[in-house]
Amino acid sequence: MITVKRISKGPWGSLQSLITIEVDDIEINGVKHIIDSKGNNFIAGPSKQDKEGKWNDLVRFNQDAQDDIRNQICEHEQGYDVLIGVSSPASQPELPNEDSEIPF
Repeated sequence: MITVKRISKGPWGSLQSLITIEVDDIEINGVKHIIDSKGNNFIAGPSKQDKEGKWNDLVRFNQDAQDDIRNQICEHEQGYDVLIGVSSPASQPELPNEDSEIPF
């Protein structure tokens, strides 16, 4: 079973978010959610660049796994960094602003 543990969104062009997933008690970091210029939606595993500059996949997902990850992203994405289990920004503790005193 695949479980999305963390979704980190950012302004990275076609890379929509970096994802951490768990598969049978094994955590995989660096999963990428990509939407290309044509609107195609991809899930890509972590990769590593070799000495010649070529990128090689460290993990490959079959179509069922990609669909499962994509569906979980759609269910949990809120437009900000999401830690699965935190339902909304209102449920997160409020951080002090620059003008407030820090209580220590």
